[in-house]
Amino acid sequence: MPNKLVKAPTTPSIAKAKAILFREAFRRIDRAIAKGFHLEAIAIVESLICDRIESTISLVTTKESYPDTLGPLLSQLRKLSVFPDELIHELDSWRRDRNLVMHQMVKITNSDTTDWRSRMKFARLTALTGKSLLQNVNSNTNRIKRSYGGSK
Repeated sequence: MPNKLVKAPTTPSIAKAKAILFREAFRRIDRAIAKGFHLEAIAIVESLICDRIESTISLVTTKESYPDTLGPLLSQLRKLSVFPDELIHELDSWRRDRNLVMHQMVKITNSDTTDWRSRMKFARLTALTGKSLLQNVNSNTNRIKRSYGGSK
């Protein structure tokens, strides 16, 4: 079985590479939303949100950060009481919306028979909401980084 992934240690070259990835990811989110590629935007937003939460957890617990999905990360974050409860609730709600968009886009169920256009509108709204939440997560992570003196 392969070793569990851990985040790379912060070095000047890693920090530079990460800054480039972040810059390009934020640009790509804007372009994807503008061009109607909402699922792509949602996937990138989630990746960035998870990265920021992983960094926060690592800073606060002073333990290695392991890449994980949003649900388990929110559970860990909730226990640390470093993000506003309302933000964690909004992230969890967005996570459920994200799951609907990403996993139910073409499924018809007894409770969901909406058409493609309605689903794409919901996907756009989910992408925009995620982008807004990402900004809030980033602000909170930066606040925590300043208070803990970290650079992750």
